[in-house]
Amino acid sequence: KGHTVYVLDPNGSTGFNALSWIDIADPLAEVNVRVQVARGYGKTSERAGQAAQAQQFFRDQGKNLVTCLLAHMLWHPNVPADAKTLRAVRGGLTVPQDELRDTLEGIYLDSESQLARDLAGPLFQMVPETFDGIMSNAQEGTAWLSVTPYADMVCGGDYDPAALCNGRTTVICQIPMKALDETPEIARVVVGSHLGAVFEAEGEVNGRVLFLLDEAILLGGMKALTTARDQGRKYRITLQLFYQSEGQAVETWGRDGWRAWCDAVTWRMYGTVSDLQTAKDLSATIGAFGAVAQSRGSNRGRSARMGEMGTASHGSNSNEHEVSKPLMHHFDLMRMRGDARVVLYRGELPIYCTAAFGYMRPDTKDRLGQNRYRRAYPRPGLRRAS
Repeated sequence: KGHTVYVLDPNGSTGFNALSWIDIADPLAEVNVRVQVARGYGKTSERAGQAAQAQQFFRDQGKNLVTCLLAHMLWHPNVPADAKTLRAVRGGLTVPQDELRDTLEGIYLDSESQLARDLAGPLFQMVPETFDGIMSNAQEGTAWLSVTPYADMVCGGDYDPAALCNGRTTVICQIPMKALDETPEIARVVVGSHLGAVFEAEGEVNGRVLFLLDEAILLGGMKALTTARDQGRKYRITLQLFYQSEGQAVETWGRDGWRAWCDAVTWRMYGTVSDLQTAKDLSATIGAFGAVAQSRGSNRGRSARMGEMGTASHGSNSNEHEVSKPLMHHFDLMRMRGDARVVLYRGELPIYCTAAFGYMRPDTKDRLGQNRYRRAYPRPGLRRAS
């Protein structure tokens, strides 16, 4: 009772202002502006015949152009708060080149933002060919904001992300997979803005704020995630990421970065391990126990000269020694049931358990109604006989 739930869906009508977490009175506000631009700046195509260094120059300057317009808008005293949106920044880029030059010159002369003035000065004096490349890069990097459902999600006013701190607000983000694959920056903006709002609260939170992020690979190596990981106790954030494989996490953070995650997290959970190396590493992490190995042997023999009865001999030996035996071999891990899980909790023994899938439990599945996860058989690995 008294709990409010917001559902962010491109097919819905709920939206929030992704810039609301940036407080221009904060001494680090200009840093937050750059962070926001980096999150929302999408992929840009490579120009044929252009050196990698030149391509990086145009991308960096394209970000500077977006940062300049965003900072100028946020610090402008005559622009209403509800009009300061990413959609407005996108609108400032979709104008003729001469008009954008005039805007930059005006920013250079009288903007309230020092950051905007510093960026506008070099930009509006660029030669036409260079300015055209910068402008094209900035337009391409923010092209996703021209998709109305995406822009509505991050430029609305239905709620303030800071509401997560009151302990009575839940935000469910339902972005289709095809949209995330094509435009991962929409997810980075949504997650980053909500994390930023909680960071700005400086621990003034009712309880804790849980960020439960599925398909985390699409977020990439966001700095906000490592901040939440390392300083979550300070900001009262509980962060839980889901990767489909350990390889996805290594791809995102690198081998050393992944080790940093393993060292920092409270617990890790594995299920349906298919990669041999992952299974071997997990087996070694789970550990081993001491066992007594026994070996026995016997021998018989006979020796005799020609015409003599000879002698017979026989003997036996027994040996015991301690050996190390893995708690779970790698092949055991690769043969786990579909609902089996291995949990590695910091400072505790490993836990082998089953996942409480709601659609598999008789006491909950009937409450869920019809959905794509229900099966004709009750447990993974068990099929109805034909």
